[in-house]
Amino acid sequence: MFSVLGRPVIGAAALCSLLMLPIGVACDDGELAQSPVDLTVTVADWNGWDRNHEPTPQIHTLHGEVGQKLTVRLFSDDLTISVTKVDGEEITVRTSSDMAPDTGSGSDMVDLEDTYVITAGDPARFSTPTLDAGYHIEVRITE
Repeated sequence: MFSVLGRPVIGAAALCSLLMLPIGVACDDGELAQSPVDLTVTVADWNGWDRNHEPTPQIHTLHGEVGQKLTVRLFSDDLTISVTKVDGEEITVRTSSDMAPDTGSGSDMVDLEDTYVITAGDPARFSTPTLDAGYHIEVRITE
């Protein structure tokens, strides 16, 4: 420490360190906003009329930020998948049409949904609500 006009003065380096202290405390790593993640959207066609049908998966990227949208062509219609909420580890998406959610043993053709929650390791899976041919869609957090 040195003095100016008889008064003690803190060195510039020490002063900067003191000024930065509140910022460092306020910016604890646990409180920083997480960087947006990408979602991988896989769209694969299926055909109940053709046993030899080979799906042709299309892979798309959707940015996991509120307001981001991806539109894919299903038959002659477009399906838009929109990010509506990001809450910690969960990302909520909404589809422009009601879809048949995957139950693990098939698709629920009765209770159609348009909102799906995705977490790491637990993707959303849904299909077009059709019985003869259609599309399976999976939305997962890109690893």
